[in-house]
Amino acid sequence: MKKKIVALLMIVCILTPIKASCEVDGLQKIKCTAYCCGEITANGSKVHEGGIAASAEHMGDVAELYTLDDEFLGYFEVNDAGGTDAIRNGYVIDVYRESYDRCVDWMKLTQGKVKVRWIKGKG
Repeated sequence: MKKKIVALLMIVCILTPIKASCEVDGLQKIKCTAYCCGEITANGSKVHEGGIAASAEHMGDVAELYTLDDEFLGYFEVNDAGGTDAIRNGYVIDVYRESYDRCVDWMKLTQGKVKVRWIKGKG
């Protein structure tokens, strides 16, 4: 039952319209999901907390994430390309969490939307 609720929440978050280009003070609002499966990322590294999947243009960059209420969430390394068109096209980012329960906690905290500031990586 719990997995069905989270899956439904993730679907609703992905389908809820949000402007991908809505930017204020260098922070862009974007949809955000969480995942806890897989072993190797698109860049060949092992999945780990602190890693996210985003569009290929951000591979190697760092995402500075905040809740919509401006609570700092941390710095996340873009090391994966994502498994959906929404992620690959830059409408969604997907944060890796170590367990299903941590994914649920992330979705509760963010309600499926965050603010992001992209910090260009070296390389």
